[in-house]
Amino acid sequence: MFIYVIGLAVMLGGGTLSLLCGKKSKAASLSGSISLAVSSAVLLTAIVLDFLLHQNSGMEKVFQIPIAVLGLAAAFFSPGYLAGHGEKRSSYYFFFLNLTLTAMFTLTLLKNPFLFLFSWEIMGLASAALVMFDMHSAKTQKAAFLYFVACHAGAAFLIAFFLFPYQSIHFALLALIGFGLKIGFPILHVWLPEAHPAAPAPVSAIMSGAMIELGFLGLFVFMPNNLPGYFAILLLFLGLLGALWGIIAALAQNNLKRLLAYSSMENMGICSIAFALALLAGQADLPMMRFMALSGAFLHIINHAFLKGGLFLGAGAVLKSCGTLEMDKMGGLMKKAPHTGTLFTLNAAGLSGLPPFNGFISEFLIYYAAFQGVLYGSGFLKALSTTSLIVLALTGGLAAAAMAKTIGGVFLGEPRTKEAAEAKEVTNVMKGSMYFLFILSLVTTGLIPFVFRMLSNPFAENLYRITLRLALFSLLTTLFIFVLLLLQNLFCKGGKRVSPTWDCGYARPDARMQYTPTAFTQPLVTLFAPVLKVVKHLVPPSGIFGKSASYEEKVKDPGMEYFWLALSSVCRKIADKIHFLQSGNLHIYIFIVLLFLAGMLFFAMLKK
Repeated sequence: MFIYVIGLAVMLGGGTLSLLCGKKSKAASLSGSISLAVSSAVLLTAIVLDFLLHQNSGMEKVFQIPIAVLGLAAAFFSPGYLAGHGEKRSSYYFFFLNLTLTAMFTLTLLKNPFLFLFSWEIMGLASAALVMFDMHSAKTQKAAFLYFVACHAGAAFLIAFFLFPYQSIHFALLALIGFGLKIGFPILHVWLPEAHPAAPAPVSAIMSGAMIELGFLGLFVFMPNNLPGYFAILLLFLGLLGALWGIIAALAQNNLKRLLAYSSMENMGICSIAFALALLAGQADLPMMRFMALSGAFLHIINHAFLKGGLFLGAGAVLKSCGTLEMDKMGGLMKKAPHTGTLFTLNAAGLSGLPPFNGFISEFLIYYAAFQGVLYGSGFLKALSTTSLIVLALTGGLAAAAMAKTIGGVFLGEPRTKEAAEAKEVTNVMKGSMYFLFILSLVTTGLIPFVFRMLSNPFAENLYRITLRLALFSLLTTLFIFVLLLLQNLFCKGGKRVSPTWDCGYARPDARMQYTPTAFTQPLVTLFAPVLKVVKHLVPPSGIFGKSASYEEKVKDPGMEYFWLALSSVCRKIADKIHFLQSGNLHIYIFIVLLFLAGMLFFAMLKK
């Protein structure tokens, strides 16, 4: 605990020193990034030592590791990202970044409701300031306001939850909504696709890879013993809907960071499915299934942090390279930025749950838990487990399609714009941050079996054997691919093309002839059009030799369109009806206060 306090003090002190630097951007960047790097390294070391020396494998470790790792990556990535992109506000940026990470890590150490809520509010306010970093943009102002409202709405529900005694119905309603707003459950997720494109890329990496998962920490820290039986079913329903909704919405996005934001919603849905299966297994007295599901959920949280953090940093590198996040305006960046393109592709494959990467192992454990429910559960549990398997399989396929759209549209083919054609690779330090996260994900793959070996759970030995086989398969496959690429570079250079490429009748094919990301997923978007708010704008070619044609597709979030806008409309109508109460007359205000106090006293007397 002493080392934790030292690390957090260095982090907060460095951020404060950065703020005091004011307009001295280089000094602010230096003090903020160095203090963040040192404190994150200290915290990560303390976490590992605590586990190795004291065998302390508490749940909080799962949430502490992403905070420390992504804080370290952000510390090295941020100075290069800010250069030419708000560098004059470095003091402001590093103060709120360090404050956000300090509040996040402090949350994992707290069990007291008041202190937990205090740190929760600081985390929300500081991260809202980071979302507002590009303060002159109208879109950023709108996104920051929406995120600010979501943070305070969540805090309001949590205050109500902590004020009432720990009764099951309060937890199922108040805590689930309060923490669910941070997790990004369906309907409650609308801030996610707005805040992530607005925030700087390192901030998006931290928010998506480490912050939203803290909602699960809050749920489990304050979960009452008399948890209602329907809570697991409700959590499973939210997970199933969130996983499908998130990845279907991701397919239709043209903004790279919006796509990744919806992908985060999908992955939080997968974690919700796993936690729900663990709760259902506990109710059905299936300890093996419960241990499998919890292991898969916690491991997926860590894997998601490394992979999604790497993807958001990759999106930041793309923005620095060609000045846009609109995928239809990119193309061919693999030739211009091969390191960014390669790492983005590998992280995307891992996040899709494809072997041989670490995302495959965590999702395999969740699948395994669901199969346990099908084999050994009752009829109702069999049905829920089967539904989970179907949704997980469908989600995995759609995730692979969404990532294929991203990789093909951004990095492959030919540049579609002048900016993409002139793109350059980012600095070595920024590349190093992305390499750090990917290498750590590979190391995690190899360490997973030995972590299970050290646990005292009776089912850990079984998971050790399963994950050891998966890890060996993953690492050997990775080594085989690396050897093939090495041989290709050594022996397949300098060859000449003998036959021309098939050119569809055109003598000189160009970028206009290749699929755009929007065109690539258009059939799937059309398939899911009934659940998506798709707005199309088509200008067809005219004449025999049409010179111009265009197709534009915009997708509005159904949760915002069908629920929140409708709700706000109702609230506005009610406000118009009761507007007469705001008369400015002090006597009327005092009368209303007395009326409410009388009502509260009457309610208290009825309860007695």
